[in-house]
Amino acid sequence: MPCSTVMMHKQAVHHSVPARATSLRRSPASCRRTVRSARRTPPPVSATSVAVVGGTGFVGSEVTKQLVAAGCDVKAVSRRGAGDVQGATYVAADALADSKEALVDALKGSDVVVSCVGTIGGDDLAGNGTANVAIVEAAKEAGAKRFVYVSVASIVKDNVKGLGPLDAYFNGKEAAEASVTSTFADNHAIVRPSFIFGGDQFNLTPPRVPTGYGKGVARLLSSGPIRTIANNTPGLIKLTLEPPVDVAAVAGAVVKCVVAEEASARVVDGTEDITKLADE
Repeated sequence: MPCSTVMMHKQAVHHSVPARATSLRRSPASCRRTVRSARRTPPPVSATSVAVVGGTGFVGSEVTKQLVAAGCDVKAVSRRGAGDVQGATYVAADALADSKEALVDALKGSDVVVSCVGTIGGDDLAGNGTANVAIVEAAKEAGAKRFVYVSVASIVKDNVKGLGPLDAYFNGKEAAEASVTSTFADNHAIVRPSFIFGGDQFNLTPPRVPTGYGKGVARLLSSGPIRTIANNTPGLIKLTLEPPVDVAAVAGAVVKCVVAEEASARVVDGTEDITKLADE
């Protein structure tokens, strides 16, 4: 689940050290260059400035890295306010604890705002819903033209919501998506990954497997026979057969949504759609 980019929570990937790294602002012409990223060559960039909220988390840091590689002027916003992607500017802000004015100020100057903010465990309604609604509203007031949100795959919600333990998590995600679609009705994208893998170690909270292991599982579950079984299997069994998705592919899909030249309302739902868009 896309719950490893966490804000305002004891498992948060963001902390409140207001350190800041600076980078030179790129011109629109330089931002349109095609630059090779770690995974693939991004398309020409139409957005000159991007704020990635939750930009130091598991997904957010990969999004930040790929956007910088694409030639964008990238501002990574998090409670920690510091990171290690060369060429990104780091800004400290807390969507739950700071004033709306402070959050608006952190997002000013951004053509596109991306939110990779999410929590699992604790106050998931606030961490997924309240925080993201505040980010969406601040982005609009700050003058952003497009909003991209990393949510959760419908196959996960459809098969898990209502069972109890994660209802607040899904309610928060739904509140965030509703805010995005109403506030940026004609120019938004929602990217919905299922289980995300990446990095070099196993993790329990949130659950995560490293790249090598995850790719092996993804290949197996993406094979023809397994997909045939999955497509004819209901409920939780079908969910367990859903291939996980590489964090690099999630970030790649986000980048494609950020740099799309035409305004649109788009949903990229599940591993197959995310991987296909990232590989275009």
